[in-house]
Amino acid sequence: MKAPQGHDLVETEDGSYTLFSHQFQECCHSQSGAIEETQKIYIEGTRLLARFSEYRPFIILEVGLGLGINFQETLKCLKPENKLLYFSLEIDVHLVNWVLENIVPKNFKISRSETYVHGHHENCEFYFILGDARQRIDLLASLLRDQQVHSIYQDAFSPKKNEMLWTISWFEALKNISAKDVILTTYSSSTRARKSLHQAGWILEDLEGFAQKKRATRALLYGKTSEDILAKLLRSPLPAFTD
Repeated sequence: MKAPQGHDLVETEDGSYTLFSHQFQECCHSQSGAIEETQKIYIEGTRLLARFSEYRPFIILEVGLGLGINFQETLKCLKPENKLLYFSLEIDVHLVNWVLENIVPKNFKISRSETYVHGHHENCEFYFILGDARQRIDLLASLLRDQQVHSIYQDAFSPKKNEMLWTISWFEALKNISAKDVILTTYSSSTRARKSLHQAGWILEDLEGFAQKKRATRALLYGKTSEDILAKLLRSPLPAFTD
């Protein structure tokens, strides 16, 4: 298996692979286990199995396609009675092409435009949207066709490496296309990222982290952020990420 341009393949402890990005100088997943991290943070974290049947279609937005592991593991959860509409925002066309070649099942019918790749098969439809995510949010909104997102996999490179996808305005944009019962999860528990979410109007919960990371983050649009999380955010002098 050959790595896409600009990346190196890295085997993780569960036997699955992640990629090391030359541009961001960071791996796309935990080296303790790429698939296990996806299962814990995104599949379990957004309570996907319990919620899949609530909507037809169930709509997922992924911020950062990477190797397509989140897409792959989500497809494994899909039952015949479910219907999935999956969106992924990815700036690197080499990654999109790699995922199409190595991850997307061959029975999907694929079409391409300058700005996205569209695929569909039976009860699953996807759009891999190409380009800067912040510049493609309006396109995403138009492709949603007045529907709203039910789960968000916030899987961008870390706030230290890619802070523009962790700003207040970014999380406001995600809120504007989300259903009231949306669940957003991310591997990050960065104080600055959490402040961005909080100031954008999201309700924060601690999510058990994966491997050596003690905490991850779940964000909702209902309920109340715990006093403990709020106190930690108030104590920190670090600011939220802004444009």
